[in-house]
Amino acid sequence: MFDPIGNHLSNTFFSKVLYTCPNGGHYGQVEFSKAVHALWCILSRWKTHRVTAELGIVSPTARTFMQMDDQVTCSYNPFNPFASPLSRHGATHLYWDIVSEYYLGREPLSFDRTSLPQRGATSLPNVDAIAELVIRRKHHPNISPIALYEIISSTACVESIHLERWCYGHPEQDGNWDFTFQRSGFLVPHSTKRLTYFGEFQTPYHQRIGTMVLPRSNTTLLDSIFHAADQLEHTAVSFAFDAQTFFDRRGKAKSKVLKTLALTSSFIDTGEELFSSAAEAIKTMHGLKILEIWNCEAGQADVFR
Repeated sequence: MFDPIGNHLSNTFFSKVLYTCPNGGHYGQVEFSKAVHALWCILSRWKTHRVTAELGIVSPTARTFMQMDDQVTCSYNPFNPFASPLSRHGATHLYWDIVSEYYLGREPLSFDRTSLPQRGATSLPNVDAIAELVIRRKHHPNISPIALYEIISSTACVESIHLERWCYGHPEQDGNWDFTFQRSGFLVPHSTKRLTYFGEFQTPYHQRIGTMVLPRSNTTLLDSIFHAADQLEHTAVSFAFDAQTFFDRRGKAKSKVLKTLALTSSFIDTGEELFSSAAEAIKTMHGLKILEIWNCEAGQADVFR
């Protein structure tokens, strides 16, 4: 199709990687590595900068569970974690404890270097053709933060990054993923103008007492946003850190080109302090048109224009 704005050729690729889960282990890592590396090798030879790449990771076992919706009403299918009406069922989390590994795997998918054409390779080929990178929640079950870092770092000309992550809802697995993400060195490429990071779906599985603290404390992502403050025009982050933390830690970071900002906050013990901090920070955001602060517990938002 043709881009109606610039009349340049615009393509969208959706690459779906199938893996055996949860007992696939090494096989799943190999298939994931080969599929992503092969796609990146092809795209690295393209000259256009108008490609949207959407990466999907799919477990055949999970797909079987999802197909049960054809026989069972979606809202009553205990094996469909994407059906919010399940919140009516008190034992929903018990089903999730059973099937979560079939959706997400026992360990995050990472690159298996021995399976790549260039043995010992430390990174993917650089791809200049990708203008937008998308990994949606339904197709991002459990990619290793290190692999995620390598994928993003290889897209030198990416202008928009849209990431959705759906957590286990289990303290140990989620804690390990968060710890690895903090050490991944995640950075927003210099070309990026739009960053969307959806860090939690907050289903009944995640709302159980003692399973998860919201918002989470992802200081690595926060630092990366501050590092790219002079280039990001649109930023939306949910559940990865509290809006209060964002405004408190801005320091000298000046977001001169930022037009829209959406964050989440627990609104606990903040009161007027949150809005006071936001008002002070906005003074340095001369181009800001819309500020949204969502209450991550009540699902309500305050929108300022």
